[in-house]
Amino acid sequence: SGFALAIVPVAGAWQAEAQTPAGAATAALKPTDMPAAFVEIAKDGWVTIQSNRLDMGQGSETGLAMVLAEELDADWSKVRAVPAPLGAAYVDPAFGMHLTGGSTAIKNSYKQYRELGARARAMLVAAAAAAWGVRAEQITVSAGRLTSGNRSTDFGALAEAAMKLPVPEKVTLKDPATFKLIGQPHSRIDVGDVTRGAKRYGVDIDLPGMKTVLVARPPVFGGKLARVDDTKARATKGVSDVLRIDGLDRGAQAVAIVADGFWSASQGRDALQVDWDLGGLERTDSVKQLAEYRELAGKPGLKATKADAARVAGAARKISAEYVFPYLAHGAMEPLNCTIQFDGAKCTMWYAAQMHNVDAGSVAKVLGIDVK
Repeated sequence: SGFALAIVPVAGAWQAEAQTPAGAATAALKPTDMPAAFVEIAKDGWVTIQSNRLDMGQGSETGLAMVLAEELDADWSKVRAVPAPLGAAYVDPAFGMHLTGGSTAIKNSYKQYRELGARARAMLVAAAAAAWGVRAEQITVSAGRLTSGNRSTDFGALAEAAMKLPVPEKVTLKDPATFKLIGQPHSRIDVGDVTRGAKRYGVDIDLPGMKTVLVARPPVFGGKLARVDDTKARATKGVSDVLRIDGLDRGAQAVAIVADGFWSASQGRDALQVDWDLGGLERTDSVKQLAEYRELAGKPGLKATKADAARVAGAARKISAEYVFPYLAHGAMEPLNCTIQFDGAKCTMWYAAQMHNVDAGSVAKVLGIDVK
């Protein structure tokens, strides 16, 4: 098929093609090494940095942007970060796939983002040297400006010319002792949008004519439909369809309510009359799990060292507390959601996920299209 599916970041990121290496000197570089895929410098000097991780509150957009901006010598007050779309440039350089998880954003991309910043800086310097007829060594870079003698300009004036130059394969990274951003206190890069309520999340997407779908799922993994009466659900105002879903995780089944908005979909789902077939399935619940955990906690485990025990025994103040939290795969920051727009030629998805290439592949398989 010639169709395509694209994942669109919730924050509305610009999409850059991975920069093609120019010349033999850059033949060893990979898409993950190309500055043009990660750094956009506008004419007004604003620097937009693509984050190859989804920020779910852990601050990865700020951290990765700061790492790149440090080597770029950008003006931090004119740096913004956006989530990257699908593309070979944005895979985790260690795992080779789109992945956010396991506290690996900085761990796996620290060197990558430093080198991206250093390459972009070197290209800006080369562009300035060519424009001014001076040697690269005669140019200094600081806070988003290039200077040589009495000549000085900001990144925006030379960015277009710089991004057309060959990408240097080898770059010299800063001595950490000279860092101005890394290791220094700074506000999160999205703090303004968050505090103003301007930051967009997956659930904020609203498209013309969009339908809302809510799913009635079995109470136990693998549950199937024994009986469904959707008469009242279909009669609910705003409900346009009721669909049966097969082939879910562990062979489970479910019922989807399609409606004009969340309230109608919710009322329709509540009106469903469903009997579930849970035969032969494990019926674990939170109460049973907590009892098992408490039993396990009373059994011998890892022993504390004498030094650890001595520190606790000699503490001037001791605090004892028990924290109970139900077993969950994740504590989602917003209702799990996904918006899909399919016009028969292209499918676009807006949503927050940790492995969006996997999800894109699943959607593409259902629709019979390719992921590009």
